Amino acid sequence: MCAAALCAGSGRAAAQELLHYEPPGVDHVYPTDAEVQGERSADGGVPTALPLALDAGTASPDAALLPEAARLVDAGPAATVAAPTSTAAASTKQDEPVGEYGAQAIVDVPDEPGSHSVSMQYARDLPGAFGDPLRTMDALPGVVPFASAVPYAYVRGAPPASQGYVYDDIPLPQLFHVGFGPAVIHPRAIGDIKFNAGVPSARYGRRAGGLLLAEQTPYSSDFDAEVELRLLDVGAWIQGGVGKGSLTASGRIGHPMSVLIAKGIGVIDPGTKINYLDGQLRYRYPLNNRDHAELVYLGSYDSIHLPGVGAQPGAGATGLQFQRVEARLVHQLPRGEFGAALRYGLDRSELGSSLKVHASTFGPRFWTQLRFGRHSVRIGGDIYVSVGEVQNGSGTLGIPGGNLRIRLPTIASAPARNQGGLFVASDLRLSPRTHAELGLRLDYWSVQSRLSFAADPRLRAVFDWTERFALHAAFGLAHQPSVFFLPLPGLTEVALDRGLTRSIQSEIGGSYALPYSVRLEIQGFLHHYTGLLLPELVMDADISDQPPLSDAIAYGLEFFLKRDLGARLTGWIGYTLGYAEANAYRSIGKFKPDFDVRHVLNVVAQWRLYRGLSLGGRLHARSGRVVEQLNPQYEQRLPWFVRADVRIGYAWQSRYALMTTYIEWLNVAARPEYLDADCLLGRCTATKAPPISLPNLGIRAEF
Repeated sequence: MCAAALCAGSGRAAAQELLHYEPPGVDHVYPTDAEVQGERSADGGVPTALPLALDAGTASPDAALLPEAARLVDAGPAATVAAPTSTAAASTKQDEPVGEYGAQAIVDVPDEPGSHSVSMQYARDLPGAFGDPLRTMDALPGVVPFASAVPYAYVRGAPPASQGYVYDDIPLPQLFHVGFGPAVIHPRAIGDIKFNAGVPSARYGRRAGGLLLAEQTPYSSDFDAEVELRLLDVGAWIQGGVGKGSLTASGRIGHPMSVLIAKGIGVIDPGTKINYLDGQLRYRYPLNNRDHAELVYLGSYDSIHLPGVGAQPGAGATGLQFQRVEARLVHQLPRGEFGAALRYGLDRSELGSSLKVHASTFGPRFWTQLRFGRHSVRIGGDIYVSVGEVQNGSGTLGIPGGNLRIRLPTIASAPARNQGGLFVASDLRLSPRTHAELGLRLDYWSVQSRLSFAADPRLRAVFDWTERFALHAAFGLAHQPSVFFLPLPGLTEVALDRGLTRSIQSEIGGSYALPYSVRLEIQGFLHHYTGLLLPELVMDADISDQPPLSDAIAYGLEFFLKRDLGARLTGWIGYTLGYAEANAYRSIGKFKPDFDVRHVLNVVAQWRLYRGLSLGGRLHARSGRVVEQLNPQYEQRLPWFVRADVRIGYAWQSRYALMTTYIEWLNVAARPEYLDADCLLGRCTATKAPPISLPNLGIRAEF
C-alpha cells in the first residue's frame, strides 16, 4: 500500500523524519524487530501506533503538528497513515500559516525490498521532471535513457517495451505523452512511486524488464482541489464526497506554448502541431461495513504533426489513444480482503502512413490478500481477450533522423488473441533478522491457435546484519511476447514472433545507514535476455517475417547515496557502471548493443532556502555507446553527454489556497547530444542532434 503525506501547518519546525520500515535497496529505514513486535496489537495485526522521531530541537510530538484526520488504517501487511492530501487544507483547518518549506512529513512503509521509493511531493519538485513524479525513473540507478528528453529508457538492458508501467493495479500501454509531453496520469492522482530495476514482486508480470509502480492517492470525502497552468498545458484535480461515496477526478489539456513560440520566431515549421489530453476518474462507494465498489477510468490522447520530416503524405502525423475502464467489488475479510474486477480497454495507434493498429481488450481478474501474524500472502489471477486489426500501410513514419518503414509480420495481424495467468506472492518474516518474499507466476498467451506458457519464480531475501547494515539478494524469471520495441497503445501485447522473450534476473547488494539521514546502497546485477527485439536492429530496416531478435546479457554495479526528505538539503547521487553484450543470431551475430553505456551518473539536489523558496538542480552525465568495433580490443564510442537542469520555486499561503509558482529549465546550457557516427577504417566522425533545451513556467493553486 502506498504511503500518505501528513501535512503539518505549524510555523514551527515540523516533524522531519518518521521511522520507516525499509528493506535494503529501498530509500527508507527499517524498524528493529523489537519495535515491530512491541507495537503490534494483541491479535498479531497491524501496529496500533507508529514510532515518531522528531527533528532536533522539537521536545515532544505536539498535536498541532499532525492533522486531526490522521489515523491508522488496517490496510494489510503495511500500515498506512491516512491524512489530507492537500497542505493547504490542513493549514486552513488549523488556522495557522504554512510552515517553512511546506512542513510535510512522509510516512512510507514499502512492501517490496530492493526497490527505490520516492514520495509524490519530492518527485514532483525534481529538477528536469517538469512536475511529473513518474519522470524520476530516468534519474535512478540502472536506467540508460534512450536519448535526452525522450520518454523511453533501457533498464538493466531491457528495452522500453519490456518495462512494466502500473497505476492503481492497471497496466499502462504508454507512460508519457508524445514529444516531451507529461505523464498520462495527473501528478495529484499519484501517490508514492516505487521502481524495481529487476526482480519485481510476482504480483506483477508479463514484462521482461523493470517495473515502475505508481500508487493511487487515498480516497477522501473531504473537498480538495488543485489547478495548475504551465507553458505546456493546463491541468486540474478535484476530490470530495458524492452521495455516500468518494470521487476523484483529474485531467490535463496540452497546449505547448514553447511550440507556438518556436513557430512564431521561425525555429520550426509553422505547420507543426502537438496536442494531448488525458483524464482520470475514480469513485468508491461503500455498500456496507465490509464491502465497497469502485469504478476507475483512465484515458489518454495524443496527436502530433511534423511537416517536412517525411517526403510522403502523412509521414509526419502520429496519433495515439488508449482508454481503460475497470469496475471492482472488494470484500473485507477478518484478516485481509477479497476482490474481483472487470476491465475494458481500447487502444489505437497511427504511425505516419506506415502502420495503423486498433484493439479492444476485455476480461476479469480477482485477488485475495490474507495476513497471518507477521506474514502475508496475496493470490490472484486474470484472463483477457483482445480483438483488433493491424494494417501495414504503404508509406513511412517520418522522424527527425529520416524515414522509418514499419512492417509487422503476418503473426501480428491475427484478429484475436488472449492471455491469462495466476500468481501467488508471499511476504514472510522468517526470523527477527530475516525477511523473505517468495512468489510464482503462471502465464499463458494464445495467438493463431498456438499457446505459449511460462512459469516465473521470484525470490528476494533480506538479512539485517545490524541496525544500520543489511544485505539482500534476489533472483527471478520473467517472460513476455516479442513485441514492438516502443511501448505504444495496441502494440504492447502484439507478438511479432512465435515464442516468448525471457529474462533471467539476479541481484545482490547491501545498504548502510549513515549519519545525518544519509543512506548508502550498493548492489550488483546480472540479467540475461533471450528473444529481445532491440531498436538499433529495427531503425534502419523493416521488421520482416523473421524479426531481428537477439540474445543479450547486461551486468554491472549500482551505487545510490540519498539524504531523506525532511531536511533543508535533500537529494541523491546515483551511479551505474554497466556492461552489455548481444548476439543477433538471425542476422549480424555478436555486437555491442546501444545500452552498453559504461557510465551513467545522476546528481539531484533540492535546497529549501527560506520559508517557501526552494532551489533545485540536477546533473546528468553518461558515456557514449559503441559505434564501431573492429576487434575485441578496439572500439569507438560516442562522446559523453552532460546535461544540467535547474528549478526555482516559491510557495506561499494565500487566503484561499496554497500557491506555488516556479520556473524550470531542462538542459539549461543547451548541450547537444551525439546520436551516431560515420566510421571508415577506424576513423569516426560523430554526428550530433540539435540541442533540446526546454524552459517551463507554471503556477499552481491547491485549495
